Amino acid sequence: CFVMPSYYEGLAMMQLEAMAMGVPILSANAPGLNEIVVNEENGLLFKVKDAPDLARTIILVTSNYKASQRMAEKAQDVSRFCLDVYLDNLNSMYENLT
Repeated sequence: CFVMPSYYEGLAMMQLEAMAMGVPILSANAPGLNEIVVNEENGLLFKVKDAPDLARTIILVTSNYKASQRMAEKAQDVSRFCLDVYLDNLNSMYENLT
């Protein structure tokens, strides 16, 4: 699994790269990170600065292989974070303003 224990991130490239590799993602429930990981959908979130909660999350992901694999597979689709998709969305937003 990949653990991202940061207190805050803008766009965490390491997190996206790990997601694309198809490993279970464990992330602090922090600004920026919780916009990428949706708890129990494409990864698991744990409380910021809470080592016991992180430990429980690691135990959860390592003890439930099927759920971990399901989340990892869902996390692999990082296409919404690609530059081309971002630029298309931004362009559409500007076109809608006119």
